[in-house]
Amino acid sequence: MRSLGHRFARNVALVLASTLVFAGVASVAACKKKPVDAGPTVTSSSGGATAPSAGPSVDPLALASAVPQGPTLAAVALTAWIYQSASKASPRIGYLRSGAIVGRSDKSEGSNGCPGGWYEIKPYGHVCAGEYATTDLENPVVKVTKLRRPDLTKPMPYRYAFVRSVSPQYLKIPSKEEQLQYEFKLENHLRWYKKHEKELAIVTPGANDVAELDRGKPVTVSGPMFEGVKEGKGKKGKKGGKDSDDEGDEASSVPMTPEPASPAAPVAIGANGDAGADAGDAAPLARPPHDLSLLELLGAENATEPSPWWLQGGERKIPHLSAFIAPKYAVIAARVKRHTGLAFIDAFTTGAEGNFRQFAVTTDLRLVPASKLKPNTGSQWHGVELAGDFTLPLAFAHANAKEHKSTRCFRIDGASPKEDGELVFRQAVALTGKDKTVGGTRYFEMKDGRWLRKNDIIIARKPDEWPAFAKGSQKWIDLSVMKQTLILFEGDKPVYATLVSTGQDGIGDPKTSKSTVRGVFKIRDKHVTTTMDANEVDNKFELRDVPWVQYFEAGYALHAAYWHDEYGTPRSHGCVNLSPIDARKVFFWTDPQLPPGWHSVTAGDEAGKGTIINSHI
Repeated sequence: MRSLGHRFARNVALVLASTLVFAGVASVAACKKKPVDAGPTVTSSSGGATAPSAGPSVDPLALASAVPQGPTLAAVALTAWIYQSASKASPRIGYLRSGAIVGRSDKSEGSNGCPGGWYEIKPYGHVCAGEYATTDLENPVVKVTKLRRPDLTKPMPYRYAFVRSVSPQYLKIPSKEEQLQYEFKLENHLRWYKKHEKELAIVTPGANDVAELDRGKPVTVSGPMFEGVKEGKGKKGKKGGKDSDDEGDEASSVPMTPEPASPAAPVAIGANGDAGADAGDAAPLARPPHDLSLLELLGAENATEPSPWWLQGGERKIPHLSAFIAPKYAVIAARVKRHTGLAFIDAFTTGAEGNFRQFAVTTDLRLVPASKLKPNTGSQWHGVELAGDFTLPLAFAHANAKEHKSTRCFRIDGASPKEDGELVFRQAVALTGKDKTVGGTRYFEMKDGRWLRKNDIIIARKPDEWPAFAKGSQKWIDLSVMKQTLILFEGDKPVYATLVSTGQDGIGDPKTSKSTVRGVFKIRDKHVTTTMDANEVDNKFELRDVPWVQYFEAGYALHAAYWHDEYGTPRSHGCVNLSPIDARKVFFWTDPQLPPGWHSVTAGDEAGKGTIINSHI
């Protein structure tokens, strides 16, 4: 495992890099509510990443990897609720996740329904010390999880993977005998895995490999086509094909990722000298992901990382954090179905005690065999920042959406258009606002004088009629269900535009179909990650720790969709799917702002009002 000194040095570097690279973020993310006390002086530590503060003088990402000085409180559960006042009857206004460390009051404010005592935390709210939170930073759960917090500087805040084959979720390092007991046809699986181990570790560069300074710039070079999780069959075309050795779960249950991208792909790894420095405990991605071992892709520091101290000696030394109740003697805590999306905070290899297998550690501290996993890096695609001449109206190239092929450009000097170059799939270009029809086909003019066919593009433009709230510097989001566009506005000034995937049933009735709700809403609550209902995330299978979730109506949210790359095409069950890069961008732009150390925040008197979303046809 990593030394504390190593983690400390890396996190200090991250704070300094964040201060330099993201210095301009504070002005963009400034909120419209009353100033929030940023809490006591902070100092760099090996604690995990925290969120941008809403305080007007604080650089948001400079607080990553910082913990407060003075009295502190730490979360020891996946959800440690924050209450408005020192009572569980008061409204919940957010929550902390295990490993979060926040400043607190010197003394408790009573024990009303809370034997461990209520503490006021920074910048506001109250937490009950006891089962879900503690003032003891030497608590074993705190010591493990404070180093494995989600990295808020990354579009994919954890390491992610899909389950290729039904798997137990172990509570301890299982012996060979226990593995044979709990894993169906294990010997067949291990033989199959030995043959395919190298190809299973192949991934294309993903969302975290795009340098911060390149997020928001138009993509002009076509990279590898990202493939998300899909249902599959064995080579014989049916479940349990000849190549499938685990109830039909192997062979093609999750597609093999294409070969690594060529040097021309739009990947800017290490553009700031340390693009992969991680605020948590997962391995830095300073190397391209296709150069990493499977273990490193799942969060390990290196390909031979040994088991952590809390799992050594055959006994587990800290509790697991899942809701699944298991007796002390239990070896597993439930099974996980294939195609499930999981997030990981660490990974390690074992010796004879674990049958020489590798395991990945989930966010709730359960163990999944690495041989059952296919790493996921998320799409590299993202929207564009708008400024100067590069503003609305603009077009996203969207011909041949299923195959992500290029879009042809034309010159129209006479009666017949002539081809003149092409745009890569979803490339954004500024338009002049002029259009013409030639031979029954409508064309729109780019600012360089070339033309694009209407059916080959998605156009993002200003509204025909401005809503009443589009005044001054009021932040609001324009969402077009028909066009699949999302535009961030400050008053009547557009600042960012991208493509999304809304409900697959288009402009149908959301009450009776898989359509996105329309109307004017406000963001209600925000979550760095959360496990969403399968119906919410348009997936038949569980997806844990979906990043950058922002609910604006019951059952409807903006969130990252790391499992597909079809932005610009309707496909959800009603939620608004964004690429991981875009989802993080929008998350930190909207209100309410997430206080340092919090995993979730709810709009209200303390946090302020949520950003307006105008969803329309």
